[in-house]
Amino acid sequence: FIDFVLIFYYLTKKQLSYLTKPMEEKMIKKTKFRTLLIFSLFVLILSILIGCAAKKPFWGNPKTGLILMYKLSPEQVWKYSTTTDLNQTMEMMNQSMESSVNTLMNYSIKQIGIDTAGNYITRITIDTLSTKLKSPRGEKSFDFSSLIGKSVKFVVSPKGEQIELSNPDSVKIDLGPMAGGVRDAKTFFQNILPELPPNPIKIGESWTSEKSKKEPRSGMEININSKTTSTLKGFENINGMDCLKIVSQTTGTLEGSGEQMGRQMDIEGDIDGSSTWYFAYKKGIFVKMSSEQSIESTITVSGQANMTIPMTQEIKIEIKLLH
Repeated sequence: FIDFVLIFYYLTKKQLSYLTKPMEEKMIKKTKFRTLLIFSLFVLILSILIGCAAKKPFWGNPKTGLILMYKLSPEQVWKYSTTTDLNQTMEMMNQSMESSVNTLMNYSIKQIGIDTAGNYITRITIDTLSTKLKSPRGEKSFDFSSLIGKSVKFVVSPKGEQIELSNPDSVKIDLGPMAGGVRDAKTFFQNILPELPPNPIKIGESWTSEKSKKEPRSGMEININSKTTSTLKGFENINGMDCLKIVSQTTGTLEGSGEQMGRQMDIEGDIDGSSTWYFAYKKGIFVKMSSEQSIESTITVSGQANMTIPMTQEIKIEIKLLH
């Protein structure tokens, strides 16, 4: 605006000075004056429009819809802590067998690039990892010190869609048959960022996402298909950040087969879960989540003595942003 005032003053001064000039010269300068005046007005209007556009938040607003996207800059490192408590009950030969697995993992997410499609190329690093197993055979702790500092490359879209998880075998642990056997990075880092809605969303509206994945468990290859419906509930301040509260409901199925101790095993079951999570929509950061999941399944063992083993799993997961 100051530039416009100075230009206008300069042109006005010039306009007064040419009143004593010859007519032809006056006409030429008058034309130039008009041209410059129109141009200066155009620049002023354009500056105002750009200024207004800059003031409009890129995350939208509650009336027209909020635009939710993850925003991870190269200098940022997201550090998270995850606790997982799994309680499992199996009925075998009219006896109930209970076991539990408690896992604590801290990990870091750092952007190392952006691909041609605009997806974040990140590096996920394990900072701490510990697991305790309780079963009828007793208690057992696992030493995962060799995995501390291990990393995998993780490509994720700004909407939280997992594009690629490379070299998952670089992070591999054996929890034993009671806790699912050998697990790799796909188990720990699948869907670590909740998926965001593809379009602007208002309070009270929902969106749905569907997932299909494979997991190795106790010698079996398990196919898991799930459907999650998430609803935007409202606003809440978490650790000084303006967040959106989102509640998700998940249903799904699992099925698989494999061989263990020379016997063919088949499993099928149903999944039911819910979670509440918070997203700092202005900063583009996933802040925390609490989830509960119940899996009711049946394992059929083929061989000399065919058996059907009912199994129930109750899983609780807590994820929080450390900084």
